[in-house]
Amino acid sequence: PGHQFEWAWLLVRWGSLRGNDEAIGKAKRLFEIGEAYGICPRRKVAVMSLYDDFSVHDGLARLWPQTEWLKASVRLASVTGGEERQRYLASGLSAIGALQPFLDTPVKGLWFDKWPADRPMLDEPAPASTFYHIVCAIYEA
Repeated sequence: PGHQFEWAWLLVRWGSLRGNDEAIGKAKRLFEIGEAYGICPRRKVAVMSLYDDFSVHDGLARLWPQTEWLKASVRLASVTGGEERQRYLASGLSAIGALQPFLDTPVKGLWFDKWPADRPMLDEPAPASTFYHIVCAIYEA
């Protein structure tokens, strides 16, 4: 779902710039699938991957897909109105909530990267590359 959210964000940006409603429609569909099937109901975070039947393939949650969820929510809200816009904004708030456990670390300014489906957050070095995703989400929001 992280890549679905990322591609939704890319397509809605491109579609908006090019005036391509079909691209925006595809972005909405990618987002809809990611949100409907790729969010763990218990942890309320985007998981790593789905099978082609939309069942969960990998229930691991990483920080970066939460940022892509937020980016896509905000961008889709910017091109919609009314109830649809409110739904995307509410989803963005859920994405912020999904980010929080990853940022709740003993050392402020660091983050957890991985949250297995059946265990607490992994206490291991987190990749610096995740910072790019965090900065982009802040910029988009």
